[in-house]
Formats: sequence, C-alpha cells, structure tokens
Amino acid sequence: MEYRLAYIAVLTAQMEEHMRQAWILCQLLQQELGPQAARPAAEEEMELPPIDLSFLD
Repeated sequence: MEYRLAYIAVLTAQMEEHMRQAWILCQLLQQELGPQAARPAAEEEMELPPIDLSFLD
C-alpha cells in the first residue's frame, strides 16, 4: 500500500510541475500575442483519455 501512495505522490508532483510550466507558457503567450492567444480550448477539445488505475486494486 505504501508504494501505491508513493507512486501517486510522484504522479501528483509531476502533474503540478506540468501545470506550472503550462501556466508560465500561457503568461508568455499573452505577453507576446495578447490575451486571446492563451485562452482555454473548447470543452470538447479538452477531453482526456481514461487513466488506468487498475494497479491500485
């Protein structure tokens, strides 16, 4: 069980870092191209594939 929690903690840290990098990129795009350049994609474009969590069972 502990290795599962450690694995989730690592994935969470990686996700937080990717989100931080995406936020920085959005800020740079807004500076270069204006506020409309970094607006979120349409909701239908933001669908993510399902994540296999079967290893948690």
